[in-house]
Amino acid sequence: MFRSVGGGICDCGDVTVMNSNGFCKQHGPNRIPNQPIPSTLIRSAQIVLPRLILRLVQHLRSHASSLKTESDSYTSIEEFHSLTSLFDLFDSLCENGSTIRSILIDSLLNTESYKPNDIYLKQLHATSSLSIPLSLRSDSLSIDFEIKQANCLLDELLFWLIKYEIPERLLKILLMLLTNSNFKEIFSRSFLNVYPMAIQQSIDSRQRMHTYRLVHISVQLFSNQDITIRAIKEFHLFEIILSALFAIFSNILTNCQLENSRENYHLIISETDFSKKMHYWSIVSDLVNILSHEYASRIFLSEKRFLITWIQILNWFQGN
Repeated sequence: MFRSVGGGICDCGDVTVMNSNGFCKQHGPNRIPNQPIPSTLIRSAQIVLPRLILRLVQHLRSHASSLKTESDSYTSIEEFHSLTSLFDLFDSLCENGSTIRSILIDSLLNTESYKPNDIYLKQLHATSSLSIPLSLRSDSLSIDFEIKQANCLLDELLFWLIKYEIPERLLKILLMLLTNSNFKEIFSRSFLNVYPMAIQQSIDSRQRMHTYRLVHISVQLFSNQDITIRAIKEFHLFEIILSALFAIFSNILTNCQLENSRENYHLIISETDFSKKMHYWSIVSDLVNILSHEYASRIFLSEKRFLITWIQILNWFQGN
């Protein structure tokens, strides 16, 4: 038994990750169903919880108006002590069962009542995204990964999650909601929208950012074969991963001192190099996790664009 101290959720009940023979009686298709809760008992929660989530988003917006410029690091939300009681409340609510979590999820996914404000739109338009190397471009992918405008509170909440350097308390709330399989699939689409943004933000700032915390999310998504396959087909997952590695390592190329220094390049990673501070291993970990699915491995090896980009990255390590 492995107990994570950095966050995460249990995979018990997820047939795409675990053998159903190992499920406990409380998870999976054969679980003992709970008695339905009378609607009169949850009416107040259906009124109050959406307002609590909106209050959190409004707090993120209000502090974003005074954040630093794009080239500087953003203020960590963990410095906002006024949110501690609200995070404690969300933690307690998520632990009260699937009914309360379902209300929170419905609030996050409600597209009819969502309205983006000017602060969010300004920050969105000022945010640079990950560039796509020439070897990966196609008719559907040209220059960079466009960050799509939010359609619901979940989309905007993930945007602020990256902008505020992946605060652990906010991350924990989102992870606890991933126990809902339907929400996990929708969540994966929103997450892939901001994944390239997280990588580019780390490169732009060249300062320590908690990108390693992205693994707590991505491992929950990419260990699921169905979600991974859909992400490859519909959301350019391989292109995102390879573009991220390409961008990180291409920014730290240095002239090779052997033979002709003008024509030969090799990669040097020192203790002070910013790529270590970025924890690029998290992206490599995602790639390994994705390639653990046979379908994904076949796609990776059969697509010429992927192989050319991968070999180009490897060549930098060989000094060619």
